Amino acid sequence: MKFFGNGVVWDAERSKALCRFDKSGELETDDKRICDKLVELGYKHDGEIIDVEYEKVEEVVKVIEEEKEVVEDIGNYEAMTNKELRKILEDKGYMNLERKNKTQLLTMLEGD
Repeated sequence: MKFFGNGVVWDAERSKALCRFDKSGELETDDKRICDKLVELGYKHDGEIIDVEYEKVEEVVKVIEEEKEVVEDIGNYEAMTNKELRKILEDKGYMNLERKNKTQLLTMLEGD
């Protein structure tokens, strides 16, 4: 990808130069980290930012899928026995569950 700018771009995370534009004000690179950073900083370029945006979309989709699994799990808890519910809660670190009824166990799972 070709970027347009002047001088040196500083990498604050690593406390060193990220890249340097040539005398004509251009920088050509395939380094994903440099491309992502320059796009993030708003440097003009000749390519599309599909990869950068696609990764963000993938992250959002992953979060939505995880939340969907949680919602589906909550629905499945209703069909489980108290013993199964206690096992799930014990795996999550809960203790002293022997005297809890199903409603209490479900409430604890929904709160997680």
